[in-house]
Amino acid sequence: MKIWLLYIAILALFYAILPVTYELSWLEFFDPVRNGYLPYIDFHVGYPPIGFLTYMPFALLSNFDLMTFAAFMRIVNAFFLIMSVWLIYIIAYKVRGRRDAFLSAFIIIFSFSTLSYNRHSNESIALFFALLGIYFLLNKKAFSAGLAVGLGAMTKILPGLLILPAIKRLDRTRERVLLIGGAYIVILFLNLPFIIFNPFMWWGTYSYNGARGPWETMWALMDGWYSHGGGEALHPYFEAFIPYTQLTTLFKPSPNDHAYYAWNIPWLPTLLFVLGVASVLLSYFLINKRDLLEGVALTLFLFTFFSKGYSPGFTIFMLPFIALALEGIKKVTLCAMLETATILQSMVWLPGFYSQSLLAIAVILRTITFALIIAVLVMHFLKTLKAIKLPSIKLSAIRTKFVAFFTISIIVAALSGYYIQNYFRQIPLTIETRKGTLATKLYNPVFLPLQNLTYNDRVMFNFTSAGLNNVSVIRNNEKMWATKTPKYNVRDTFICRDQGDYNFSINMAYPSSNFSISDETNGDGTGRIEQIDNALNVTLIDLGKDSDHSILRLSWKVANVSVTDTFKVKVSVQNFSGQINKTLLGLSFFGSADFYEYVLPPSKDWNKFEINSSSITFDGCPFSYIQGREVETISMAFIVNNGDKACVGFRDLEVWNEGKVESLDLKTEKTSQTSYEIYIANAYSPTNEPLIYIAFSLCVAGTIIAWLSIYKAVDKGEGSSRSQ
Repeated sequence: MKIWLLYIAILALFYAILPVTYELSWLEFFDPVRNGYLPYIDFHVGYPPIGFLTYMPFALLSNFDLMTFAAFMRIVNAFFLIMSVWLIYIIAYKVRGRRDAFLSAFIIIFSFSTLSYNRHSNESIALFFALLGIYFLLNKKAFSAGLAVGLGAMTKILPGLLILPAIKRLDRTRERVLLIGGAYIVILFLNLPFIIFNPFMWWGTYSYNGARGPWETMWALMDGWYSHGGGEALHPYFEAFIPYTQLTTLFKPSPNDHAYYAWNIPWLPTLLFVLGVASVLLSYFLINKRDLLEGVALTLFLFTFFSKGYSPGFTIFMLPFIALALEGIKKVTLCAMLETATILQSMVWLPGFYSQSLLAIAVILRTITFALIIAVLVMHFLKTLKAIKLPSIKLSAIRTKFVAFFTISIIVAALSGYYIQNYFRQIPLTIETRKGTLATKLYNPVFLPLQNLTYNDRVMFNFTSAGLNNVSVIRNNEKMWATKTPKYNVRDTFICRDQGDYNFSINMAYPSSNFSISDETNGDGTGRIEQIDNALNVTLIDLGKDSDHSILRLSWKVANVSVTDTFKVKVSVQNFSGQINKTLLGLSFFGSADFYEYVLPPSKDWNKFEINSSSITFDGCPFSYIQGREVETISMAFIVNNGDKACVGFRDLEVWNEGKVESLDLKTEKTSQTSYEIYIANAYSPTNEPLIYIAFSLCVAGTIIAWLSIYKAVDKGEGSSRSQ
């Protein structure tokens, strides 16, 4: 007990001090819920129901505060990890004794990758249900084992594979029917509400994972993909409001798009599918009913070996099955190898550590580890391979009424299923595309009407301009959506909830120019840039709503400029009015995220300022810190405190280096061209057609009655066989 309490204390300490990382991504997954949208109905997600919905209440309870949500998530994951370690100990103790139980549990306790990734991964939930299923199988509780396997499969798909070694483990056909029925009931009723309300969105959860590209496996490296498995850079979260099947008509497969991936080796995914199915069948014929832990491990590792992707967090699920299936030095060595490969794989994605060679080393080490595990387990089963004797049932003992019930229920379920499929296939799900260009003028909004929208249409839009735009969606003269700050590229989605009059309003908020403008007011301020002769006047106002300052930043890209002893940046600045917090002249460099900024002293008259070899940044960095580096951008940043406003002018922004002088372009234009792409997806809405709900009811009832009929028939048949 003291050891368990110590482990809980260490886990709590680590989770209290480790920084928040991917918890932010999880919280963003739930952002649509904040506005009343429901997962699997209004938008598709990346996990089955338990793997996603477990954390949703905590997003709501935390009021979408990141730190509070992260604390909730870590508590939940810590609970499932602790329970999993406890189950590992109990299972190993029951099969191999106390010494092996301690060793198996300690391997997981001291796994750095498990400790690190578990705080923001749902793998420990899937692991818990998988281990719970094994525990019930060891105790011959077939129906409970089926329920646990079903719950695991609805967390992450992989635990569903336990059904095969479970079938092999159970002696009697009656128990196997109970096992399959338990898993089926869980999977059915966890998915059924979403299938009824929006089958297209529900299906997107599963079809997306099947269609995405490979990642972080030898198959990915063979195909030339050396990145991770996320598609967020090209496909932001709001695309999830459109069913995946519709999005596939919009985005053509590409070798550079992981979400809609075109394989460089076209036959490789087919080969992996065939090998994956063959490996599962092979494991079923190799394993026996006695060695359950070895059978589970062989099934999982064979399937995973031929899977197209492997994220570092997957080790949370896979590592315990090495610890449970193997003994002695094999257990320790292969667990250490997988742990090492996962740590190396994790290092690849740390800032500044990315290396294709390091990724390849991690993938090769993991692949070798998996191959050794599979080889050891195959050799184990080949030594004990015996003829399989299936349980026999005396068919004469099966009553005619059971056959009648089964036949009628299967026919009813099949006909109902056919009606449901045919009904949904006739629903037209299309995407209308509208593209064009608008002439925009500074501070003058342009309206773009959206005609012929129907209820529940999903409107995805993309506005791109050389000047920053504020874009809003107007419904019946009322603003229903708007950008917080002006952007060069505005992308998002909204859902049409009625048949009102919809329009886009595009307002050019800043002039177009050869320099980039970054409005960092976060919706709590406004900025204005005016060109007067050869100078730029910058006005910045903070509205005082969020107790934070506002920033407006202007940046110029430069080329072939390295910092030498003669390097200088010169500018003339004048404060016209208001209270400025700081005016900063900044430098950024190629190959680095570092940013060096120098304070320009306030002056009511034109005052010249320069960065030179004696300059020190506002946070104390000397010139030697930047010497020899290649400059990427030069920027001017203007900062006002909460509730303040200021007007600052600057001119004669020049770069001096090696006897050359480059004047940076301060010219602006008050007009621009804004190109737009609008995609209107005709989405499915729940029907009022009573026949479809009757068909769903008959299909569910038919399959359950068919299962119960099989159970009764088998139970009666096996009872007669035993009595003779």
